[in-house]
Amino acid sequence: MRNTILATLAAFALSAFAFGADKPAPATAAPAAAAQPAAAAKPDAKTADCEKQAKEKGVKAADQKKFVADCVKAAK
Repeated sequence: MRNTILATLAAFALSAFAFGADKPAPATAAPAAAAQPAAAAKPDAKTADCEKQAKEKGVKAADQKKFVADCVKAAK
């Protein structure tokens, strides 16, 4: 009984190596994941224009967010 349990535990522990758990993630996955946040953080030209308009009009805080959102929606 004891040998069966030990053999099962050993097989379970070694199964991770059999399925490649010791290998790093493919190199192609990292650049794609890193590229998305940079693209998402960069505002498009219309958003920047709407933010500039809000600043010129003196719109502040939550009202500025609503103004910019409405401005961008109107441009589409």
